Amino acid sequence: MTKLLAYSPSSRRMDIEFLRVIAVCGVMAFHFAPGWVPAKSGYLGVDTFFVISGFVVTAQLLRLQQQNKFSYSQFLAARVRRLLPSALLVIVVTSAVSFVYGAPAQVSSEAQAGASASLYVSNFLFARRAVDYFVSADLSAFTHFWSLSVEEQFYLVWPIAILLVVAFSARQKGGIAQRVLLVAVVLGAASLVGAQWAMSMNPQQSFFMPWWRANELMAGAAVAALVSRSSARPPREGTWRTLIALLRWSAVLVVVVVLFQGRWTLDAPGFGALAVIIPVMTILASGDSSAEHSDLLTRLGGTRPLAAIAVLSYALYLWHWPVWLVVSGSESNGIRGWQLIAIATIATFVLAGTSHILVERPFHRGPILRRWPPLSQCLGALVVCGLVASTLVLAAGPIERTRSVGWTEQLTPKLSVADEDRDSSYAQGCFAELLDTQFRPCVDNPSGKKLVILVGDSHAAQWHDVVARSVSALDAKLVTVTRAGCTVWGMRNGYGQAAESACQSWRSHVESLIRRNHPAVVLVSESIGQTFVLDDGSVGSDEQMRDRRQVGITSTLKRWTRSARRVVLLADTPYADTKPANPLLCLAKAAAPSQCDFPRKSQTETRLAPVAIADDLARSGLSIRVVDPYSKICPTDPCHTVIDRTIVYWDSGHLTRTFAKTLDPWVRGWLASSLS
Repeated sequence: MTKLLAYSPSSRRMDIEFLRVIAVCGVMAFHFAPGWVPAKSGYLGVDTFFVISGFVVTAQLLRLQQQNKFSYSQFLAARVRRLLPSALLVIVVTSAVSFVYGAPAQVSSEAQAGASASLYVSNFLFARRAVDYFVSADLSAFTHFWSLSVEEQFYLVWPIAILLVVAFSARQKGGIAQRVLLVAVVLGAASLVGAQWAMSMNPQQSFFMPWWRANELMAGAAVAALVSRSSARPPREGTWRTLIALLRWSAVLVVVVVLFQGRWTLDAPGFGALAVIIPVMTILASGDSSAEHSDLLTRLGGTRPLAAIAVLSYALYLWHWPVWLVVSGSESNGIRGWQLIAIATIATFVLAGTSHILVERPFHRGPILRRWPPLSQCLGALVVCGLVASTLVLAAGPIERTRSVGWTEQLTPKLSVADEDRDSSYAQGCFAELLDTQFRPCVDNPSGKKLVILVGDSHAAQWHDVVARSVSALDAKLVTVTRAGCTVWGMRNGYGQAAESACQSWRSHVESLIRRNHPAVVLVSESIGQTFVLDDGSVGSDEQMRDRRQVGITSTLKRWTRSARRVVLLADTPYADTKPANPLLCLAKAAAPSQCDFPRKSQTETRLAPVAIADDLARSGLSIRVVDPYSKICPTDPCHTVIDRTIVYWDSGHLTRTFAKTLDPWVRGWLASSLS
């Protein structure tokens, strides 16, 4: 077994293989121990892989070009033999398990994800779905294929770019490597700046986009071009040898600290990813594959245990996430914590080792595909991928109908699409994302005689459609301004300086809007689950945060009543305390909707604080009113996730658009009296 998994240190850059070990361990730790502090940034292992891929592929292409052996079809055929068989194996096995044992309502969604993975376009699918990579409840068993899709798209495009450089260089002075370096630097710089901007505007979609990941791939490509055009190597003896070794180990230490420290998280793609891009570039640029210049880092990467993990790194990445989803489901059987992680780790290594020996090596190194011409290999791969994708999509419908529990077919909205049954404010753009710097109001019934301003976070945005219908019926005008993770009470959020700066700007626009327009009603609502910190960014004591909340709510409501005829505080909705935490996933797995009921908890201090403060101010003579939806959403104990066959929540804290519509009469009643 060890021989099958061993590389010869002289045949490969074993310092690169050591980086692969660190990267795959970081990703696995991040996924296997969500919330575990030492693995908070383990997801940056994917960014490490991108830099390595850019380097290895560009070095290979430049070497082939120098030997006049550069063939686009041969290059793609080699990628097909190396990557596709194992990927299709994991896709087929994962799909089969999902179809047989997964939630029936998720069959179609997972079939689409598996099909997109087999066609290497899953990053676009997850971007379209606006999947939050850092929220487990949002993730598919194929989510991790997004990075493989990005790499495959790079393999398709980058060789063509180099061929264009070769064609251009034939008529110009200057080496090919020099021009490739220039192209990589220009594209990488543009991608990096664009990624930083895109992540501030729409992080959930930008996270998956190949053009915002190009800077990481181009970083590796630039190093490969730089090394290729440098005919002279720095001396590797004496002081130089010591300095280079110190530099390389320092870079390794930085990568390890960034991936496995627990003090901060880094945004990627964007400037935050430079924390791994730069040290990985340093290691790649300072390495040497020749045996005479091997150092301790290279020799360490060549040790059998680490070399074996490096050999399996691709298979480990393929298997680890679907394995974790299956194993973590055992939590309901009493298996917890480290037991789950140990079982998932062992299962991942067993499956990775088996698929490497039986599938990856035979197809990559053996004669199974090599007897075909390169172009035939590529076309055959395209046909097989298309067949797998179409089979998954076509099989999903009958399987879903066969496995569906009768009561789920009667639900509104349909369980499989309930996650998308959200208020229209999301689509209209008047709900700003966390780092969005723009002020984005929506206007409904602009000819209305009285003005209502709806303000708050996503828990206010979920009321937009209901309020808009009531406002229209009452001949009033509605202006909606909402944003994620930002409190109107003037307290500092816990999402970092960039988010806080955007929040402060948004609050100032809200204050100006209310002050200038003198609305008839300001309607405010926000989540009680927001995280607040002190001015220095630290988490204060309960007493400190209680005092801050008291001051913030009181001063804000007093200011608004000077400009608005009435301020209405719409108390927060109850949170669905289901198991699994996502109510839709709970319903998908339940034999009856009652299995997803949850206790009607007593009002917590955090939830009651804004209500109590507003009531006190109202009793002092200020024009403030409190309305509480709790009894409308949870009229009995226990609370239900399905009421009159209508799904109440699309996640643990937000109402579906369909259920919110059932509250139209209640909203219209108190809004009419507030306007009068």
